[in-house]
Amino acid sequence: MFGGDLTGTLVSADKPVQVYGDQECTNVPACDQLEESMFPIETLAEECVVVPPVQVPNDRFDKAQVVPAIASEDNTT
Repeated sequence: MFGGDLTGTLVSADKPVQVYGDQECTNVPACDQLEESMFPIETLAEECVVVPPVQVPNDRFDKAQVVPAIASEDNTT
């Protein structure tokens, strides 16, 4: 278990591997762990779609979320 942010860490291997990222306590809506499979750099796109999360049990409140934009090349705008 790592104690810090590993954003930007490059993973290389001479055999097929799968890399996961996780969050131990999401507070969405409880302190649950989330895991996500990381895709290779070659699969990145120039555009993306962000869908706001559903808020249970009351979906009438304003939705807020943080979406980090991370570039794989210098001088990306």
